[in-house]
Amino acid sequence: MRFQTINALHLFNFEEVTLKEFHMGKDSVTMVMDALIVKGNNPANEECIDRFADTANLCFKEGIITEAYKEGYKYYDAMDRLIEEVPDEKVPAAQYENLLKQCRDVLLFDIIRVKEEVDRYEYQIGIDLDESTTYWFHITCKGTLMEWEKFKNRVMN
Repeated sequence: MRFQTINALHLFNFEEVTLKEFHMGKDSVTMVMDALIVKGNNPANEECIDRFADTANLCFKEGIITEAYKEGYKYYDAMDRLIEEVPDEKVPAAQYENLLKQCRDVLLFDIIRVKEEVDRYEYQIGIDLDESTTYWFHITCKGTLMEWEKFKNRVMN
């Protein structure tokens, strides 16, 4: 890949990113995404304005999924009375592989930094499988590597 950013996910905007693939290997967790926005302050972005990247690969080096859960919700009527409450539902580790297979051609809600220390990074990744189903993954890793081949259009605000 032509462009790389190491351990600096804050230099990207994940709004409206389409997640093409999500894999968990022996020594890493990887994501392939479209419509990634490379922020203007990213050193790889020579134009210094937000721009889209072509297909980008994100690798969580020595990454593992430590927890996954389906986000719950509360449903209220017009009078602000609770009608229905569904709690978060933890996903057993044995089901991670099957869940990751469902995370293709879906929207990436966000990647949130939980902790960044030397050789220890933690992130929360939200993925919308459809309008009413969001899964959250907690990933611990030794570092991140974002790679892409070329830039596309500028981001219009």
